[in-house]
Amino acid sequence: NVVSSQKTTASIGIYNAYGIVLNKFTFQLNAGENIIPLDISGLAAGIYHVQLMAIDVRGSARMMVIK
Repeated sequence: NVVSSQKTTASIGIYNAYGIVLNKFTFQLNAGENIIPLDISGLAAGIYHVQLMAIDVRGSARMMVIK
């Protein structure tokens, strides 16, 4: 979940262990709490770095894909 103080455009990048961008998504955030579904069906099992960037929100996390 992502909480934004205003309506804005945001992007999420999914990176592999070498820092290479595998997927990039752009979407609209509404003011308040937002749930962002990501299509990760094309990713192999492994650990990825996810980075979110918007005007008032920035964050990163590790994501594990298990198949």
